[in-house]
Amino acid sequence: MEITEDQLEHVAEAMQRIGHAKFHRNYGTPSGPRLVRGIELLNARNDWAISLFRNVNNEANDVEIAMAPARIVDDVGQAGAAMVWLEAIRSQFQHVEHKPHRGRYKGPVFRIGLKQGEARAFLELVMSEVLKPPSKAPWNISGPQAGQTAQAATPPSHSGEERANAIAHMVAMALGARDQSGQERSSIAKDKQVRFDSAAELQAHLATLWNSDHCALSGLKMEMSRNDPDLTPSLDRIDSSKHYEPGNLQVVARFINRWKSDDDESNFLRLLDLVRAQRVQ
Repeated sequence: MEITEDQLEHVAEAMQRIGHAKFHRNYGTPSGPRLVRGIELLNARNDWAISLFRNVNNEANDVEIAMAPARIVDDVGQAGAAMVWLEAIRSQFQHVEHKPHRGRYKGPVFRIGLKQGEARAFLELVMSEVLKPPSKAPWNISGPQAGQTAQAATPPSHSGEERANAIAHMVAMALGARDQSGQERSSIAKDKQVRFDSAAELQAHLATLWNSDHCALSGLKMEMSRNDPDLTPSLDRIDSSKHYEPGNLQVVARFINRWKSDDDESNFLRLLDLVRAQRVQ
């Protein structure tokens, strides 16, 4: 089922942050409105930069995004780095391919189709890069997080690129969970808030918090290559009744996060110890 216009507006808000005039909506004219089933965003130079469509080409998508890297960067020299970053981050999202939408722009265009929550999370990450000053190395997929030393930000057993991708995925999942919570469903979703000012702030927090290869609850070594998805890093709320906020986050193996679900952590650890003891016997 197609998402509503209000839901698409909520996704687009990620690129139109209060206090920043990087992008604004092109409404067209009363006789020729722009993108009846979508939203077109212009950059500060009034050039087309981004289009958000409501699953026009593939009903498996909620939102189909098209953006011109050369139109979202301040310095056109960064366009190539932005495209590389976008392609690298693509793998961190559950995306469905779609046909190109017609348009007059002839330059390179990045396209991706996503569910609503992931579309908002994806654009939050894009906007975080857009707003970074040159000193913070925007569109860098291999270096340590801004403000962190290479030693502190990159544990020795996995590369900076693997770490950056894993952190980006955890941020995206947190933002996606936030956006999906509270929506109308057959059962009432829990309220999950992300109590950080931006995706970039959450990224920086995780870069500091995550300093071990091992799952915080099971002690198992996590898998960075995604050969075993159950062992990939996953962001867990220590107290599931609380939010994504400082002091309530830890990095665990994906299957541990799934098994723990909403259980109290002390009770989950008790059950885990019982399983271990039984295996020893």
